Amino acid sequence: MSGIIGTSHSKSSVIGRTTDTAKAWVNFEGEGATSIRDSFNVSTVTDAAGSGAYTLNYITPMANTNYVVVCTCSQPNSIGLETSTYSTTATGLVSRNTTSDGLRTDASYVTCVIYGD
Repeated sequence: MSGIIGTSHSKSSVIGRTTDTAKAWVNFEGEGATSIRDSFNVSTVTDAAGSGAYTLNYITPMANTNYVVVCTCSQPNSIGLETSTYSTTATGLVSRNTTSDGLRTDASYVTCVIYGD
């Protein structure tokens, strides 16, 4: 036990504030037929413009385009994820092979969490 519960430093007193809560999250398969495994406030993930490009579409729009997207992926090879576009209704993602040529490549599984106002 860390001993932090019940002290003034406990995060439990702030959970649920708008700045401390994810606005959306998604876990999806990026290879083959792109499909959502589980999500919150993400209506669809579309395979956009070829291999390694995806668009996350939000059910409830973001308040502005100054939100943060944090993503990870699982893949046998090293894959880098980058955001390509931000709008209040969608975010574009691109996955690239980081071990050789940097070309777009589909990621097996992708997880993203979105924070903002």
